[in-house]
Amino acid sequence: MEESYPPYGGSFKSDVFVLLYAQVDAIIYVIKALGFDDIDVKVGETGWSSKGDDNELGACLENAAIYNRNLLKRQMAKEGAPLKPNLYVYIFALFNENKKSGPTSEIFVSGFDRVIFIE
Repeated sequence: MEESYPPYGGSFKSDVFVLLYAQVDAIIYVIKALGFDDIDVKVGETGWSSKGDDNELGACLENAAIYNRNLLKRQMAKEGAPLKPNLYVYIFALFNENKKSGPTSEIFVSGFDRVIFIE
């Protein structure tokens, strides 16, 4: 990512898209190994929580904005996994689920309560 995110106190830098693309390639590899060449793989859900509990490090509006912005940049550039360069992804979710119970990061999943794609 162009911008790093601080999931563990601000010192850790990584590219979360490497993990996303590795997972996609692993699925494609297994599908083909099983003899299915005509199955189209798409990412049905990806995103970053815009808010979390005290023990949910990295779940904040800034990191959600960075993740979503960089995901869109990669999509606009038609980047993707090595086995699936033109990868379709669906951002989860476009709204917060304030009626849902559970950890805060499961409720505040979008960051769309504010405009987060503008730099």
